[in-house]
Amino acid sequence: MLERTLATSFKAGTNLRGDVAGANWLYLLPSLELESILCVGAPSSASLRALARLGAVQILADERALAPLTPLERWGAVAPVNLGAGGALPLPDSSVDLVFVTGGVGALLSGDLLGEVCRVLRPDGSLWAELRGPRAWLRRRAVLARLQASLGGVTLYWLSPLDGEVHTAVPLQQGAVMRYYLARRLYSPTLTLQRLKRARSRRSPADGASSASESARTGPSADGDGALPGGGPVPRVRRAVFGLLDQTARVEGMLYRHARAAVRHGVLAGHLAVENPSPPAYVRRLAEARGIDLAGFRWGLWAAGAYSSRKLLFYLFAPQQSAPAYLVKMVRDPAFNDRLENEWRALERLAALGVGEGILPGVAFAGWHAGLALVGETMVDGRPFRDVARWTGDDPVLHAGIEWLTALGVRTAEPGASLAQAAAALDRLFAQFRAIYRLDPAHERFLSEQIDTLRGQSGEFPLVLQHGDPGTWNVLVTPGGQPVFLDWESAEPDGVPLWDLLHFLRSYVVSAARAAGQHNRLAAFAGQFIDQGSLSGVLVQAMRAYRDRLGLVAPVAEALFYTCWMHRALKQATLLPPERVDRDGHYANLLRLCIQRRAGPTLQQFFEM
Repeated sequence: MLERTLATSFKAGTNLRGDVAGANWLYLLPSLELESILCVGAPSSASLRALARLGAVQILADERALAPLTPLERWGAVAPVNLGAGGALPLPDSSVDLVFVTGGVGALLSGDLLGEVCRVLRPDGSLWAELRGPRAWLRRRAVLARLQASLGGVTLYWLSPLDGEVHTAVPLQQGAVMRYYLARRLYSPTLTLQRLKRARSRRSPADGASSASESARTGPSADGDGALPGGGPVPRVRRAVFGLLDQTARVEGMLYRHARAAVRHGVLAGHLAVENPSPPAYVRRLAEARGIDLAGFRWGLWAAGAYSSRKLLFYLFAPQQSAPAYLVKMVRDPAFNDRLENEWRALERLAALGVGEGILPGVAFAGWHAGLALVGETMVDGRPFRDVARWTGDDPVLHAGIEWLTALGVRTAEPGASLAQAAAALDRLFAQFRAIYRLDPAHERFLSEQIDTLRGQSGEFPLVLQHGDPGTWNVLVTPGGQPVFLDWESAEPDGVPLWDLLHFLRSYVVSAARAAGQHNRLAAFAGQFIDQGSLSGVLVQAMRAYRDRLGLVAPVAEALFYTCWMHRALKQATLLPPERVDRDGHYANLLRLCIQRRAGPTLQQFFEM
């Protein structure tokens, strides 16, 4: 039971926002099996982190540019180099796999540097640089012609955002793919809330300290997850800020559509570069091993996300097709291989069981390259759940999602554990929870009693194939109205019943409240799960139907309800700095609220015999 979860050591701060490798353009290369990398100019620390994992890095830059990266030894095999007499690079002929020009491509074209780069670059090596701004765009033909004459071939890419790490890359010749990306907002706006926060902290560190002090006095984070406020200036300011950011993102989308000279482009040069490329060679090789020929497929890369665990996505379009045929997922760090491999195994098991046949994505090909896991999945036609939902009690997609998750539990249930074994597994999770979070002694006793109650029941405990993260953000709705649950990397083959349904219902009521202008997640949860809200009847009906079909008696269902939020809190702890887990841990605060208000009318209906 919960084999994957129990094998995990949950630690606060191990997957923090912003702690992610950069240089996402690397995944456009024909191969990531690199030995020697030359940077012309100092890369960002995020880019250097990615480069140093792949090979030995040498940086041609002055001391001032290198200052933010020193000491270089902490990055691994990284060393500065200087031009020698006559502007020569101190490197042997044909010794470099990749040249990364960190500034605009113009820096490469001055003096004899391009000639030296051609000398040290291996015949199958690559060069990456960027064209930025109207002036570079107007000169592009001459620049690209020179690079092609010197290096053998050139590919031009549309990139987003306008600055910083690359999140979107599409070959510029593939206009239909660009239009697909723009229509689905698969581009990153340059102005984001995180950038605004960083700019503010750089300008006024004293104000940042004051804000932190104020948070400590007033309790949990600004979205009000600790208390249950109904409004006030903070929500209004948040709505105004997010409205402004959304408008700027739309303006940026118009730039990408109509003002190509004003946006950002990447240049990949080398003998293997062609004007209108097929997907990267390492992706094609894995597909060929499963009998799939991707030659001639159009494609694009989507590499957004502020967490190291976030996957890179390749959308692959068959010739003459307007919708992608495959979605390729790839990790950025081998530490997360197991998560993607777990999705691969879960989808293949579901296919073997006939669950979701013709609806769920299938594994078309999979494997590893340069130590990184990749999974190519068949693409699913559908719209995001949040774009379709009505956020009402009679919402067809809500009821379809409830039925699908209930049927998943019924179809995959196996009598694999006793209730005593289930309690022992939850005890182990409880021990990890107590090591991270501080609970009121009375709340701690209550949780312990819930697990003891489970231990004292007779009968067997059904184990189910658990999705693990079935929030509304991970669901598509097909044209026929069927829900498609995506992203199975958190799947548990011997999981706990009821947890998937609870997580889905919580995400629905929170999204419904947000659609109505209520941005306090705890208030939204309490209004439906504890008090009598407009959705409470649906929640009670869904819970009871699941209990009945899986044969869960009321005391078992009650113990699973509370331990569900304990489990979610453990997973969330990895995303939070240790000093903030008690303040900003939404699921831990939700658990406290449920225990504190366990006499609420809707909660009582959940657990009635």
